[in-house]
Amino acid sequence: MSILNVKNLYLEQTDESDLKEALGEFMKVKVLVMRIKDFQLSIESYQFKLNLTKPQLTMPGIKALELYTTIEEPMFGIIYDNDKFEKRFMAFDEINKFLTGTLERDSSRICQKLEDNNMEKIEPKLAREEVANLGRMEVAILSCMYTREQMKMIESYVGARNLH
Repeated sequence: MSILNVKNLYLEQTDESDLKEALGEFMKVKVLVMRIKDFQLSIESYQFKLNLTKPQLTMPGIKALELYTTIEEPMFGIIYDNDKFEKRFMAFDEINKFLTGTLERDSSRICQKLEDNNMEKIEPKLAREEVANLGRMEVAILSCMYTREQMKMIESYVGARNLH
């Protein structure tokens, strides 16, 4: 068979169904690879290794800090409150380990805090660096939630089981 001419591409009915089937299989493999985000393929064993560690939720001196403030040491993150109104720490690198409901709630509260700061035109409460850090956290949270939504749409398209 010769090389396909893209301008005059015509597929017969069987070729079109084969192409759709191959595209569906490709998307299923892509979903599986996206689900296993933290994997390492070692040369010796050729097995996937998952990072199943829990996120770090507490740190020393957390009770003295105000809600929805950013911390840069020992790692970059934000202080939030959980359903039991306990102060917890959300690290920037571990955002994908939190549930969607927690991320939605925290994103809306960060947005509200930034809006409240913008309303105080005479003397804003937050420093520029704090506003920039809150903005980075909000963008990261929204990006994580967007990725999850895209994965749900792809999974529903290929008929994969929904784990979220």
